[in-house]
Amino acid sequence: MEKKALIIGFGVSGQSSAQALLKQGYSVTVTDIKPEPCQNIPNVEFVSPEDLDVSEFDIAILSPGVMPNDLAYQKTRASNCRIIGEAQFGLSLLKPITLLGITGTNGKTTVTLMVNHILNYAGINSVAIGNVGIPVTEFALKQNQEKVAVVELSSYQIDTLECQDFDAVVLLNVSPDHLDRYGTMESYANSKIKVLDHVKMSGESWIFESCIENWSSLLKGKNYKIFGYGNNCIIKSDLDHIIFEENIETFLPLEYRGRCSHNIENILAAFSLCRFLGISSQQFADGLAHFKKPSHRIEFVREHSGIRFFDDSKGTNIDAVMRAVESFKEPIVLIAGGLHKGCSYKTWLKPFKGRVKSIHAIGQASHQIKAELNEEIPVDVCVTLEDAVRSALNNAQKGDVVLLSPGCASWDMFKSYVHRGEEFKKIVGSL
Repeated sequence: MEKKALIIGFGVSGQSSAQALLKQGYSVTVTDIKPEPCQNIPNVEFVSPEDLDVSEFDIAILSPGVMPNDLAYQKTRASNCRIIGEAQFGLSLLKPITLLGITGTNGKTTVTLMVNHILNYAGINSVAIGNVGIPVTEFALKQNQEKVAVVELSSYQIDTLECQDFDAVVLLNVSPDHLDRYGTMESYANSKIKVLDHVKMSGESWIFESCIENWSSLLKGKNYKIFGYGNNCIIKSDLDHIIFEENIETFLPLEYRGRCSHNIENILAAFSLCRFLGISSQQFADGLAHFKKPSHRIEFVREHSGIRFFDDSKGTNIDAVMRAVESFKEPIVLIAGGLHKGCSYKTWLKPFKGRVKSIHAIGQASHQIKAELNEEIPVDVCVTLEDAVRSALNNAQKGDVVLLSPGCASWDMFKSYVHRGEEFKKIVGSL
């Protein structure tokens, strides 16, 4: 009897799931809120969520971007059909390999790429997969001689994990994000913390110290080690060095020394995973020295009329913007806004005081940003990104920084945060 599989959501991860299922001999059906997303893909049938009859399927693969209130997902949950998340499906297909998991509200991609780079620099054949851009299932289909997979995990992917597959994981931070999906911060934090439940008995789990302070009730009974700045941290920094169990291991890169920052925290997280795999402090320092941070993360674009422009388009939540702002000593003219994600912008008021001169708001969230902040920080609502750049330039003075750090998703005006960042660079380049 022919086995039948359903794929809910047909983005990049859904397409790699289809290839894997076809290879296993399944008859594959796709459902998506977009009409006919697979019309040019052979051997894959499309059915709309409204017309979906879930009774005929043996298994359903859930793509990570599908919301809990999605009609097809709700229908499938109400049936007897087994549902597997794409990440877990991909993990089940992997040949034996060391798996490192990285999650957190901010810094996931940077740390994933940093760890992957340092491992390869040290001679360990490694690959970065997951939320970083290569679906786990896609990697499983073409897996070759890799010894390590560094997996960036979103909360959506963690929600559907089932097994203890990971050799080591790190939880970087938890701050307000995706409240349109999770409703409360506790629900969102619990989703992130669940990554600790998917580590092998022989493995290691690392958590940044602020997670302990804020979510101790959710961490009861779980095993983990702490990294950060405090005396209770096994791996920590005195703002000049990386320290392991009170022993100085290596210096921090010169540009990051002297004050707490997300850069140091990312480095400490990467060090914890690299040390787990036997990377020496010297190997780590050498690899880190040759690591280039990915684009759109507080990336210098150019200087114009004595004003420096920075692209932090990847700053898609409230906390990421605050961390970007604290990275500068200069006065900041901020460009923010985009697709609202359910969080209040009032938390910006205190950290922005005396640092942010004005905000030039774009997108769906622009009017809410103005309503919440304009009494204390001037907010100019702009129709386009180009309008915002030119408005920011008019309000900036020599020595100021113009910073694009939206605090919002990009999808109301752009294809992605990358598209938004590249458009910003083009506009700034044309000034």
